[in-house]
Amino acid sequence: MTTQRDITRIPGACFAYDGDREDWPIVLSMTRDSDDIEASNFRVARAELEAIDEDAVAVERASHWAVGWLDRLLIAPDYPALAAAAARIQARIEDYPILSEDDCAALECERAEDCGYSLDCYLATSMHDSQHDDCTGDDCQCDCHRCETCHSLPAHCDCDD
Repeated sequence: MTTQRDITRIPGACFAYDGDREDWPIVLSMTRDSDDIEASNFRVARAELEAIDEDAVAVERASHWAVGWLDRLLIAPDYPALAAAAARIQARIEDYPILSEDDCAALECERAEDCGYSLDCYLATSMHDSQHDDCTGDDCQCDCHRCETCHSLPAHCDCDD
């Protein structure tokens, strides 16, 4: 697994690290703009690793000009049980992108409540945003559907339906 130190050695990397965990492997990362799947995977992985040894797991946050902040889930080096668990987590994500369907669904509900949308609106907006990043007016080729609850289009849709 990559460590904080490894990242600072990548040519052209705009990253410096001045902490005590430069040799701790990075299991996962997420940003302020992470989607529900990435955010859910981060919190599920963190809980699974902390269940092994809470003191050997850390989350470090760095400010970032483009994405606001970046969180990295780290594990203590030379800890075989954690390294094996982290490898299993990464393999599960490679096999299927969601570590926990239940947690991901719960997070969708939490985020919908936080922003004041109905869950249907929130899911329609999330799906539209992830599938149609370049959706703009007359050039839009997507098949946008109005929310069944409030009948609004996804927030970032410029479609003229």
